[in-house]
Order: sequence, then C-alpha cells, then structure tokens
Amino acid sequence: MSDREQAPPDQEVHEDVPPADDDEELDFTRTPFEDDILEDQKDLERVKEASRVTGEAQYAELQRVKEEAAEQVRRAKGEVAEQVAKEVAKARREADAMLAAEREKVADAKADLEVVIEGANKKEKKLQDDLKEAEKTVEALKESTKAAHDSEYVMTRKLLYEKQVRRDLEIDLVVAMQTLQNDQITIAGLEAEMADLQEAAGYNMDMVVPRVNPEESSTLLDRLIVAPDRVTELLRSTGTTAAVGALSWVKLHFPDVDVGKLMDGPNEDADLHALELEVQAGAEKVVEHLDL
Repeated sequence: MSDREQAPPDQEVHEDVPPADDDEELDFTRTPFEDDILEDQKDLERVKEASRVTGEAQYAELQRVKEEAAEQVRRAKGEVAEQVAKEVAKARREADAMLAAEREKVADAKADLEVVIEGANKKEKKLQDDLKEAEKTVEALKESTKAAHDSEYVMTRKLLYEKQVRRDLEIDLVVAMQTLQNDQITIAGLEAEMADLQEAAGYNMDMVVPRVNPEESSTLLDRLIVAPDRVTELLRSTGTTAAVGALSWVKLHFPDVDVGKLMDGPNEDADLHALELEVQAGAEKVVEHLDL
C-alpha cells in the first residue's frame, strides 16, 4: 500500500498536495502496485511461451511415435516362425515405453494448465482485495473531508486528494482488467494446446485401440492402459497370418511335406541363419500376396 493510502483521515498528505501558493501539478508517476502488475504480466508471458514450446515438443514426439509404430508393423510383416516371436517381444517393450511416456506427457500438460489457472485465480483475488482496500481509503477520505468543513483550504485540498485517489483507482482498475483479460487469453491458449494434444494422441490410439462405438465414454487414459495388450495381439495375429501363408505355399508346391514336424522347432545342428537368408526372398513374395 502506498504512503497516500496509509495516511490518517485527519492528517494532510503533503507528498501529493502542494502548498497553497504553489502551482506545481500533482505527481502521477507509476506506483509500486502498477510495477507488480507489470511484473506479473511478464511472468504470464514467460509461462505462455514455455507452454507453447512444450506443446510443440510433445507434438513432435507424437509424430516420432507414430513413425516408429508404422516401421515396427512393416518389419513384423516380413518375419516368419521364430523371427516373429522375437519381433513381438521387442515391439512390446518399445510400445510399453512409448505409451508410458505419452501418459506422463498428458499428465504433465494437465498439471501445467492447472498451475496456470491457479495462479490466475490468485492474482484475481489479490486485485479484488486491493480494490476493496482502496475503496476503504476513499471512504475514509470522504469522512475526513466532511469533518474539515470549517476550513475552506483543508476542504479544497482534501477534495483534490480524493480526486487524485479516484483517478489512481481508475487507472489501477483498467490495468487490472487488462491483466485479467491477458490471463484469460493465456488460459484459452493452453486449453487449446491441451485439446490438440489429446486429439493427436486419440488419433494414434484409434489405430491401436479402435472404438467399437464412436460415442462410447472411454477416456484417452483408459485406452492408453489397454494399448500394450492390443499391440501384442496385433503383432501376434500378423505373425500368425504370415506363417500360415508361408506354410500354405510350401504345402501347395510340396504336398508330401509334413508341416507337423515344425512343432518340434529347428534342428539344433542346422544353420538356421543361413536357411533364413535362403528363404528371405520367397518369404517376401508370400507376404506380398497376403491380406494383412
């Protein structure tokens, strides 16, 4: 609170009121309260910039996750037999890590938004309290003016002081309203970034965990939780389809081959890697004809 707001009702404030024979104009320099408001505005701008940078980084991370998931699916289509099982285990570990990171980012973005909203609410309450305190000061000045009606000089000076206080209050109120408006714009921007992040994450989840009913009430977090199992099921199904297609071609061209022996696994003495290289081109041809 400034010196003029702490002055007793029955005492003149010579800091703002010049002597009777001096024509010097009143001082309208910026008050500490206005400096605090300007500093708050700078803090809010920094928070807004940090939130924007975080949103861009999160969107880039989502794009990277999407590209890696697509690459894993393409690799899974070209694998058969034991290679399918290895790729399934690897894909599940990577999917678990990516989905855990996405859940953490969504939670962090929500926490940042709540902090900004809480800060804006505190600033609004502080401005309201300051306005009430200023109104009390004005009322005290009015009472002091009425008590000094027998002195024309004192009455005139106190009326001038009251006018100055009212003008300061009007300026403070305008600045406060501008600050609140800027806070609302900042909050709206953060909410829009949060909505974009949820929409992008939801689009990726639709490819892994599609909704049977578009109007179902399952949340994005619920779908992220079940996504690892769905990815495993997708890779297992893809591997099974590829293996069935390859064995069907073998049986087609070599009807006498007993595919039941494959249940026993590869011969320990066999060079499995060399055999895999030998059948690589044929396996790719088989996959091209599969309906995946």
